[in-house]
Amino acid sequence: MKTVMADIVRSAAFLVPVLAALLPDHASAVWLDCQLDYGMSSRASDQGTVIEVFNDTRRDLHLYWMNFDGAPEHYATIQSGDVYSQQTYQYHVWMVTYLSGDCRNMFRVDVPDEFFRLHE
Repeated sequence: MKTVMADIVRSAAFLVPVLAALLPDHASAVWLDCQLDYGMSSRASDQGTVIEVFNDTRRDLHLYWMNFDGAPEHYATIQSGDVYSQQTYQYHVWMVTYLSGDCRNMFRVDVPDEFFRLHE
């Protein structure tokens, strides 16, 4: 019985990184295309929420809110390996850029308490 339990524990330990890799990069966000959707504006909403952006890349990144006119407003620089939490609203659009200013990702917040994981 002890051997069987040890085998189960070893199997479970092996599966943790495998299962973690299968987790989604976001809760249920709407990912946007940097070229097609650049300039997309945030829509007014009364539904407040918080987003968390996980920077799992080897580069520091900038986070911009796309305001109601579709212009980017800088909110944060997220260091490599850090997590950044930001209060926002449903239907707000966010853009992540490299330090050079080149767009990396854009997303729209559609449901409360979303997270976004950025990989290499």
